[in-house]
Order: sequence, then C-alpha cells, then structure tokens
Amino acid sequence: MVLRELVQEGLTAFFLNSLLNIQDKTKIHLTAPEMACLWTQYVNDSLAVCVQSYFLEKVEDEEVRPMIEWTLDTAEENISIMQELFEKEDFPLPIGFTEQDVYYVSCFSHD
Repeated sequence: MVLRELVQEGLTAFFLNSLLNIQDKTKIHLTAPEMACLWTQYVNDSLAVCVQSYFLEKVEDEEVRPMIEWTLDTAEENISIMQELFEKEDFPLPIGFTEQDVYYVSCFSHD
C-alpha cells in the first residue's frame, strides 16, 4: 500500500473510533456523590411514604387530607423514578423504610 492509502485508512479508522466513543459518551454514569444524594433521597422518600400513609389513616381534618395525599403521591413518584435510575446504573436498590417500620412504631403509640 502507498503511504497515502495507509494514512487515509488510518484516518477513517480514527474517525470511526471517534464516532463510537461519542456514542459511548452518551452513557455517562452517575458520580459517587450523585449516587449518594439519590440514595439519601430514596431513604427520605421511603420514610415520607410510611409517615404520610399513617397520617392518611389517622387524619380527621378533611382540609388537610388533600395535602397528605399530595405529599404521599409525590414521594411515591420520586421513589419510582429513583428505582429506574438505580436499575439503569446497575446499582443496588436501597431498602429504605417499609410498612413494618410504621407498624412497629404504631404498636408503641398511645392513641
């Protein structure tokens, strides 16, 4: 091969590799601080779901009920979004708070 052909092939390979690398750059993973923030928010929202569910069972003021429902819906939506993010990042899902935590607390409350 002539030097010119080698250079052209080399440049073509270089540009193809560059294009492949650009495609890979669209799959940038979250950083450790970003994952830590999501992890913390997941735990916070799981607590909000537990607390707001409990409040919704106990609320007597019908003017307050829509606010509790809204905060509960928002926390549940946030958890769903974060679960998708964790799955896309192949990151373990936090346990967070569960209904058992609320049950445990309600067993010791004095209604």
